[in-house]
Amino acid sequence: MLHTATGTELDPVRVANQQRFSRDLEFLSALSNPYYLHQLSQQGYFDDPAFLNYLEYLEYFRAPQYVNMKSFALLSPTLRGRMTPLRAKLPIGPLGAAILPFHTAAPRAANDKSAQDKLVDERIAAPLIQLVDPTSGQLQGPFKPQDILAKIDRKAYLLVQVTKGAMDDSKQKKKEWSLRDLPICRLINKRMEYERQREKKKKPTSTQSKALSLSWNVSDHDLSHKLSKARRELERGHQVRVEISAKSGTPRALPGSQEADGRLQLVEHILSQLTQTSPTKSEATLARITSPPSWNRSRTLVAFVLQGSGAA
Repeated sequence: MLHTATGTELDPVRVANQQRFSRDLEFLSALSNPYYLHQLSQQGYFDDPAFLNYLEYLEYFRAPQYVNMKSFALLSPTLRGRMTPLRAKLPIGPLGAAILPFHTAAPRAANDKSAQDKLVDERIAAPLIQLVDPTSGQLQGPFKPQDILAKIDRKAYLLVQVTKGAMDDSKQKKKEWSLRDLPICRLINKRMEYERQREKKKKPTSTQSKALSLSWNVSDHDLSHKLSKARRELERGHQVRVEISAKSGTPRALPGSQEADGRLQLVEHILSQLTQTSPTKSEATLARITSPPSWNRSRTLVAFVLQGSGAA
């Protein structure tokens, strides 16, 4: 038996109940702290059936005695409607509604359209797809999406559908499908995509445009110097407009002549140098062509526009 200072005996069961009651109220108070809820979520408590049973006990037996306390009234009662999908797992009421956003099985918010609209992994409904080769950029296939998912590292890569095929829309069951009917998919490196999105947020919304002017008889040294400057601008995400023109008095290059072939080779060389893999970003293309080469009538001037990969 327990004794107080005055010698009065206390019931040990009653003392234990009082201590448990105090712990329960203290825990209910802690549940009003979003940081504490986040810590419980990270440690996997909200996926533990025993812990969920304890929360249900608190909801129906302890919460009524605690409802007049201010912190309990702040436990997000507006989220009760979202409890329906998890009714079998989570306690119903203000307490359950408060922990729902921290549960690993909680549905995404309705306004998160980017994640809902994107067809990734098992969300790809087409039975057959074409896959963009990460190295060559060429289309390969057809493949079954589940076969690709079984072979890739799911922690590192996502299979993303980038175009819609006729197979997605048609409910007909054909014996054979042509390749043009199949949707096109890409493998996305999760880490690289995260870094790209983070860099995208850091960059200003307005894209700066730079000009690169050359002549057809530009020297190798001058060309190398100007291409290096253009590459630096593209790596910053800027737009570069390239213009190659003939100096005054330069004769017109006749189609099929050696001079005309040399000009075409110069354009191809510049494009290859400014769109190849970036040395600072592994596997990332330096730039994309937003305006293809456009020639004037006399074919003495050509212009095209490149957009750095870091910009939107």
